[in-house]
Amino acid sequence: MIPADGFAIDVLIDGVVVGHPIYGLHRADIAAVFPGYANTNGAVGYFVIDTTTLANGPHTIAWVVRDNHGRVAGLGSRFFFVQNP
Repeated sequence: MIPADGFAIDVLIDGVVVGHPIYGLHRADIAAVFPGYANTNGAVGYFVIDTTTLANGPHTIAWVVRDNHGRVAGLGSRFFFVQNP
Protein backbone atom coordinates (compact mmCIF):
# COMPACT_ATOMS: atom_id res chain seq x y z
CA MET A 1 0.00 0.00 0.00
CA ILE A 2 1.32 3.43 -0.94
CA PRO A 3 0.69 6.10 1.74
CA ALA A 4 -1.09 9.34 0.92
CA ASP A 5 2.20 11.23 0.58
CA GLY A 6 3.10 9.04 -2.40
CA PHE A 7 5.78 6.66 -1.23
CA ALA A 8 6.37 3.45 0.66
CA ILE A 9 9.46 2.01 2.32
CA ASP A 10 10.12 -1.74 2.16
CA VAL A 11 12.49 -3.62 4.45
CA LEU A 12 14.16 -6.64 2.83
CA ILE A 13 16.06 -9.41 4.56
CA ASP A 14 18.12 -11.60 2.27
CA GLY A 15 16.34 -10.04 -0.72
CA VAL A 16 12.80 -10.76 0.51
CA VAL A 17 10.38 -8.00 1.57
CA VAL A 18 9.59 -8.64 5.24
CA GLY A 19 7.56 -5.52 6.01
CA HIS A 20 7.48 -1.77 6.29
CA PRO A 21 9.09 0.36 8.99
CA ILE A 22 7.19 2.50 11.45
CA TYR A 23 8.22 6.02 10.52
CA GLY A 24 7.34 9.65 11.05
CA LEU A 25 8.62 9.71 14.64
CA HIS A 26 10.02 12.89 16.15
CA ARG A 27 13.62 13.39 17.26
CA ALA A 28 14.33 16.82 18.73
CA ASP A 29 18.00 16.93 17.69
CA ILE A 30 17.20 16.33 14.01
CA ALA A 31 14.36 18.86 14.06
CA ALA A 32 16.68 21.43 15.65
CA VAL A 33 19.53 20.94 13.15
CA PHE A 34 17.27 20.97 10.06
CA PRO A 35 14.40 23.35 10.87
CA GLY A 36 11.96 23.93 8.05
CA TYR A 37 12.97 20.92 5.94
CA ALA A 38 10.17 18.61 4.82
CA ASN A 39 9.57 15.72 7.27
CA THR A 40 12.17 17.02 9.75
CA ASN A 41 9.67 16.68 12.58
CA GLY A 42 9.12 13.03 11.70
CA ALA A 43 12.54 11.87 10.49
CA VAL A 44 12.88 8.69 12.56
CA GLY A 45 11.74 5.20 11.67
CA TYR A 46 12.36 1.66 12.86
CA PHE A 47 11.62 -1.97 12.07
CA VAL A 48 11.72 -4.86 14.56
CA ILE A 49 13.28 -8.13 13.40
CA ASP A 50 12.56 -11.45 15.11
CA THR A 51 15.93 -13.12 14.62
CA THR A 52 14.60 -16.47 15.84
CA THR A 53 12.96 -16.84 12.42
CA LEU A 54 16.38 -16.61 10.74
CA ALA A 55 19.06 -19.25 10.47
CA ASN A 56 22.28 -18.61 12.35
CA GLY A 57 24.88 -16.97 10.15
CA PRO A 58 25.27 -13.94 7.89
CA HIS A 59 22.28 -12.08 6.43
CA THR A 60 21.58 -8.80 4.64
CA ILE A 61 19.07 -6.08 5.41
CA ALA A 62 18.13 -3.44 2.85
CA TRP A 63 15.72 -0.54 2.59
CA VAL A 64 13.95 0.28 -0.67
CA VAL A 65 11.57 3.16 -1.39
CA ARG A 66 8.81 3.12 -4.02
CA ASP A 67 6.81 6.11 -5.22
CA ASN A 68 3.33 6.30 -6.69
CA HIS A 69 4.80 6.46 -10.23
CA GLY A 70 6.46 3.06 -9.93
CA ARG A 71 9.98 4.36 -9.39
CA VAL A 72 12.13 2.33 -6.99
CA ALA A 73 15.41 3.28 -5.29
CA GLY A 74 17.61 1.59 -2.72
CA LEU A 75 18.32 3.57 0.43
CA GLY A 76 21.03 1.36 1.83
CA SER A 77 21.94 -2.11 2.97
CA ARG A 78 24.02 -3.80 5.62
CA PHE A 79 25.28 -7.24 6.51
CA PHE A 80 24.47 -8.64 9.96
CA PHE A 81 25.18 -11.89 11.73
CA VAL A 82 22.61 -13.95 13.65
CA GLN A 83 23.65 -16.23 16.46
CA ASN A 84 20.53 -17.48 18.22
CA PRO A 85 20.99 -19.68 21.31
